[in-house]
Amino acid sequence: MSLGKQAKTLNKKQIDQLLWYVGTLQHAQRNEIVVLRSVRAGLRAKEIAELQWAMLTDAEETLPQAFN
Repeated sequence: MSLGKQAKTLNKKQIDQLLWYVGTLQHAQRNEIVVLRSVRAGLRAKEIAELQWAMLTDAEETLPQAFN
């Protein structure tokens, strides 16, 4: 039984363009994390919206290298 349409995905060039664009906006680091969590972890918008900073940072409250 099908659950609906297949999600559309971005190619590498589109992802790079999106990361460049969100990097030019206010809160660039936050925006880049949102894009990368969506692309790399496959999180949906609702799941990303529910993330808290503590879920993304290490004990020193810095972002792990994997997010870069």
